[in-house]
Amino acid sequence: MAVEQSPARPSPHEGQTYTGSVKRAVRFVVVFLIVAVLASTAAMVMLYVLVGREPAVPARATLVLSPSGDLPEVLPEVVFGGDGLTVRGYVELIRKAKTDSRVTGILMRPGTLSSPFWAKIQEVRDALTDFRASGKYVHAWLEYAGDREYYLASAADRVYLLPSATLDLTGIASYELF
Repeated sequence: MAVEQSPARPSPHEGQTYTGSVKRAVRFVVVFLIVAVLASTAAMVMLYVLVGREPAVPARATLVLSPSGDLPEVLPEVVFGGDGLTVRGYVELIRKAKTDSRVTGILMRPGTLSSPFWAKIQEVRDALTDFRASGKYVHAWLEYAGDREYYLASAADRVYLLPSATLDLTGIASYELF
């Protein structure tokens, strides 16, 4: 005689423990996400407050610009940040200084400009000319002056050259083959 067994039914307590553990896990995940979002928001606000401040500028300030090198159009991506400005960065600084009442003038101290593209230097020079049109002064201080440096300095009201410095102007030439 075979005894039939009824299919095993889960006890009512087994389902509740499974449901309870799922509810606790979901509650933990939700609380964790809320805490993570709040901590991230607090960190971003603190970073903005610490880093987002504009530099303190005195009432009668002179902006000192020292362009040198290639004057890149775009800065290369580096992990820890790089120093140096692009052509657009110099132009934007000059335009902001034009409208800033705390800035009374600009002192240009160009280093050796190695850019083969005269248009980059011309763009910065045009911004300096526009700055001068606002009635503020532009002075240039040259420790060495080649064609590019002197061309940039020619936008200034005054150009100062050290007595021991060299002024190496060779000019611009173009040769045609035929």
